[in-house]
Amino acid sequence: MSKFVVTLLNISIIALVVIVAFGISTYALSKKMTDYNNATGVIVGTIDKKDSIIIAEARGNVSKIYFNEGEKVKEGDKIVELINPELDSKIKVLSAATNNLSAKTELAVASQAAQQLEIVSPVSGYVSEVNYSEGETVNPSDRLYTIYTNEDTRFYIELSDQEYKQVMNLDSITAYSERLSQFVELNFSNLSPDKKINPDDKESKIGVFFTLKNKDDGENLLHNEEMTLLLDEKKEFTSKPFDVINGVWSKILSVD
Repeated sequence: MSKFVVTLLNISIIALVVIVAFGISTYALSKKMTDYNNATGVIVGTIDKKDSIIIAEARGNVSKIYFNEGEKVKEGDKIVELINPELDSKIKVLSAATNNLSAKTELAVASQAAQQLEIVSPVSGYVSEVNYSEGETVNPSDRLYTIYTNEDTRFYIELSDQEYKQVMNLDSITAYSERLSQFVELNFSNLSPDKKINPDDKESKIGVFFTLKNKDDGENLLHNEEMTLLLDEKKEFTSKPFDVINGVWSKILSVD
C-alpha cells in the first residue's frame, strides 16, 4: 500500500471521528437547550383563523380558477368563473323579444343568474381549499372554496395555573413566529370555556385566546401554525449559529 493511500486513509478516519464526535456533542447540547426552553420562559400555542366558505349560487361549468390553495386573496378578487351555455342562449333569445313583457321579466331573472357565474371573494385571506377543477360542473349551494380570513385572527394557548398567573403579570404579551422570524404583540381576549387535562401528567390547563395588537400581523400567519409565547420578557430570539444546529436536531430526531 502506497504512502499516499495510507495518508488518505488516516485522514478519512480522523474526519469520521471528528464528525461523529461533533454530532454526539451537538445532539447532547441540543437536548439540554430544548429541555431548558421547555422549562423556562416559552410555551407553544397555535393561530386560530375564521374560515369563509364560498358556495356556488348558480349552475355552471368551471371555466377558470384564479386562485389555488395557499395563495393570498383580497376582498373583491375574482376567484372562480363559471360558464353556462344554456343560460347564454336563453338570454340571447329573450333579448330579441323586446315587446314581450313576460320575456322581459324572464330576461331580468336570467341576467341576474348570469352575474352569479362570476364569483368574487367576500374576504381577504388565503385559500385553504379548492373543491373543483376547471371543466367540472357545479350546482347551486356546492362548496367551491374555503378561505381563512385575516380578520379576527386569534392566538390560542393552553397554560398551567402558574403560567397563566405569569402571563397576567406581564407588562406586554408577545409571541414569536419562527417561520416568519417575527415578534407578534398580543392582547388578552378571553378564556376557553373549559380546562384541558394533560393525559401525560394529569395537569389541568387553562385555554386562553389572545387577539393580535396589530391586525396586519395576521395577514402572513397561517391557520393552526405554531407560535411561541414568551413568558420571560428578557428571553431573546436572535438567531445564532447554534440555533440552526438545535433546529436541525429537533426536526430530524424529534427531540422532546
